Parts: sequence; C-alpha cells; structure tokens
Amino acid sequence: MQQSMTRQVVQPSAGIIDDIEREDDSKGYEPEDAVTVPRIVPVPAVVDEIGPRYPGAIYQNTTGRYEVLALITDPAEAARLLRRNSARWAVIVRDTLRPDGQPHAVGMVWTNEDYLLRPGKPPYAAAA
Repeated sequence: MQQSMTRQVVQPSAGIIDDIEREDDSKGYEPEDAVTVPRIVPVPAVVDEIGPRYPGAIYQNTTGRYEVLALITDPAEAARLLRRNSARWAVIVRDTLRPDGQPHAVGMVWTNEDYLLRPGKPPYAAAA
C-alpha cells in the first residue's frame, strides 16, 4: 500500500459568498466576463453655463450689476481672455454700479444667485 505525501488544505469559508463563487465556477463564469459600463460624467452645456447673458443684457448678483458688452464662444479666444486653458467661453461685462467700471472678461457660470434685469439680443434668430 502506498501513502500519499500530499496534505489536504482546508479552505476558510465565508458562507454564502463561497457558495455563490463555487456556483459561478461550476458554470464557468469568469470575472473578466463581466461588462463594465464606463461612467459618463455629464458636462454642462455651454448655453446653460452662459445663461441669458447676451450682448445688451444687464444682470445683477452679489458682486455687482453688469452690462454684457460681448459674448465670446471661441474656446481659444476665451482661454486667452481669461488666462485659463480650460475656458470654453467668456463674457465681457462692465459694472454699471461703478462710475469707473471698466470692461473685463468673466467666465463665471450663470447660477440662481444671478438675476436678469434687462434681456439682451441672442446672437441668432429662430428659424421661421
């Protein structure tokens, strides 16, 4: 009679998890069979970020009252004006509460803290 020198190692048991894994193994499931769905991070639309700030509009928030002089939607020009490579747009405004208010570019998104006092003209007209 020949004796085996191998010894059976007792596997630790984690209860139901081990049962599920054994069942998956018996059916041939592999972790790499699982499909991973890439997470899509929603990017706010430029139109939503700009809000109603078209040329001629006047809006107010906690920092002042501003007249919109120009709307820049070219990302390269907006990045140059705001000195920020990630800029996608810029609004050139003038603070109407200051007598010495000079035009300057801003890139702050439209929030519920901003409110429109006078609408501006959209850069395009709706098709008839």
